[in-house]
Amino acid sequence: MKKVLMLLCVLFVLMPMNAFAHSKMTESSPAENATVTEAPERISITFNTSISSISTFKVVSENGEEQPVENITVDNDTLSGDVTASLADGSYSVEWKIVGEDGHAVEGSYSFQVELAEAGEPTPPENTEGEQPETTPEVEPTNEPAESATPTETADANNQTGDDEQTAEKSSNPVWPYILVVAIVAVVVVFAMRKRK
Repeated sequence: MKKVLMLLCVLFVLMPMNAFAHSKMTESSPAENATVTEAPERISITFNTSISSISTFKVVSENGEEQPVENITVDNDTLSGDVTASLADGSYSVEWKIVGEDGHAVEGSYSFQVELAEAGEPTPPENTEGEQPETTPEVEPTNEPAESATPTETADANNQTGDDEQTAEKSSNPVWPYILVVAIVAVVVVFAMRKRK
């Protein structure tokens, strides 16, 4: 009976030690429950012990769609791989399956959030050349003919021209015949008066 009790005690002590010897995740990139603003291009998971080269993992979206992962490698205690698709906004889980240092198969998962930063609107370039000088609008030439003189103005001009011509004709008439007649009459009168005396 004592032997049975001793065996049970040994098993009771060894069982938790064996459980604590199993490999577990200690670090990841992206970190567990992290929110990233850029789509991750590589996933890496680090464990507390060395893991077997047959260990693997997959990335699953919140809709249950598996995302493509390539070049999965094991480096001592780190499991990593390249995410070949650009992850959109949403929640993703990394589901890993490994074989620990003790030869036991262990699996687990963790999640992270992707919230891509929105691109800001482009800023318009500043005008370094300064403001353009204001231009004076050019006056377009018109093809309208100049205003002609009205008929009334033309008639007045013609009348004025006629009066000027008549005045010129009168001033050009000779007056010497009248002077000659007056002189002759005066001579005749003088001779007549002398004869009477």
